[in-house]
Amino acid sequence: MRSKRITLGGIYMGAELYMLTDYSEDFADTRDFLERQVTDAERAGSTLGFALKHVRFLSPSLPRGMWRRRGISPELLRAT
Repeated sequence: MRSKRITLGGIYMGAELYMLTDYSEDFADTRDFLERQVTDAERAGSTLGFALKHVRFLSPSLPRGMWRRRGISPELLRAT
């Protein structure tokens, strides 16, 4: 949940900065920018979820220390 808030905060800040230089009618360019950013964030989130699902599936068959050396917490692998 925290990462979603951080992502949305970044999108919001980017849209605010974009809006400062947007001279289109009714900030149409800013709305387009915001829509692209939200779509990209959704796509990235679903890709990450897909990857984590497969990592969780494979994790029992791989050495436990391998994950720790790469900085991946065991709690992340157990989450459903």
